Amino acid sequence: MHSFLFKRKNEAAQGACRLVGSGENILVWEDPWVLELPLFRPQPRNAHEPRQCLAVAQLMNHDRTDWNIGLVKQLFNEDSVRAILNIPKWFSGNEDKWIWLHSSNGVLTAKSAFKQIAKEAYDIPINQSLGRIWKTRIHDRLKMHLWRLAADLLPTKDTLTRFVSSLDPICVLCDQECEDAVHLFWDCPMARALWFGCRWSIRTDQFPITNATQLVIMLMSPPNEWGIKSEDKEGFILIGSLILDQIWKCRNLKVHEGCNASMEHLERRIAVLGSEYHLANSITLCPPSTVKKTCWQKPPINCLKINCDAAVGNSYSSVAIVARDWRGTVVLAVSQKVNTTIPLQAEAEAIAWASRIAANLGVDQICIESDSKTCMDHIRGKLTMLLMSLLGGHSEIDFGVLLI
Repeated sequence: MHSFLFKRKNEAAQGACRLVGSGENILVWEDPWVLELPLFRPQPRNAHEPRQCLAVAQLMNHDRTDWNIGLVKQLFNEDSVRAILNIPKWFSGNEDKWIWLHSSNGVLTAKSAFKQIAKEAYDIPINQSLGRIWKTRIHDRLKMHLWRLAADLLPTKDTLTRFVSSLDPICVLCDQECEDAVHLFWDCPMARALWFGCRWSIRTDQFPITNATQLVIMLMSPPNEWGIKSEDKEGFILIGSLILDQIWKCRNLKVHEGCNASMEHLERRIAVLGSEYHLANSITLCPPSTVKKTCWQKPPINCLKINCDAAVGNSYSSVAIVARDWRGTVVLAVSQKVNTTIPLQAEAEAIAWASRIAANLGVDQICIESDSKTCMDHIRGKLTMLLMSLLGGHSEIDFGVLLI
């Protein structure tokens, strides 16, 4: 966005104006400082006369409490004189400053500049309801996917064929219609089945849409006909976002790897991700002051600390183990693939593998650390005895969670 704003800086500058204070740092002819005039600049009374280099302070009377009306009328045309005299009274001790006219507080931000340039230079309609995307309580990756969909930035086939005319435009999920965002996420048989299969049983054929922005707006503000209660809207946005996300992943898996995903797998995946979100959300709803953020620390003398983590992919996950001694020296670092794409299960696989490795190292004191609080809470409870039996004769073991 910053490179975009830099390229359009001249257009952004049209919304900036100087606010008169002392007037000492504002040049009469060069700077924008008269709000009621085009480009905020005054025009001379005689366009053919040479213009003197003047500061606005020189147009004021001796005590700087008002304009030198005679001098103002001598220098500027009638429209400029009228606009200058309409400038509100100022305090001479105030500093001259810049203000941005397209924000309520006069402060220029990248967001306000982008909106103004998009509105004026590109005639892009800015739908205020789309701003709700960034306020929803869903994962940031899902927010970005919704925004890209609403802004028509996803590389669907109808977009790609503008650049690659030889590309097959047919939807890979149904092999029936040309692939665009509306078809892929709303009209495709797979999309219709997923929307109808959710708890609200949405019939997409009864709500025709013409562009992807409409779809995202309906997700943010569902029609009354869908019968979604106010207390369920947050859950609906979550499930709807997951449906759109899984459709896109399924499409990409088919395009790039030639793999098909069954409807049962997609429905189960959406249900699992939704449940994981609610579980994680219920844990993080505690007041911020009660959440203690920690950083990695060396284990005690003669103790081995094992850190484990997981990364989830489209068809499998990767887990990694790093073991360090009491000096902080790495003594072991290994990784492997696991056959799951469920984040919570992948974290559990990493912890279980760390436990098996610990059993084979022959160390008396062990600390296993993970960033999955959900797994660690269960291990400290119901699963502790099971893992202790896996670790054999080790008498001291600690399971910790690292919040970063």
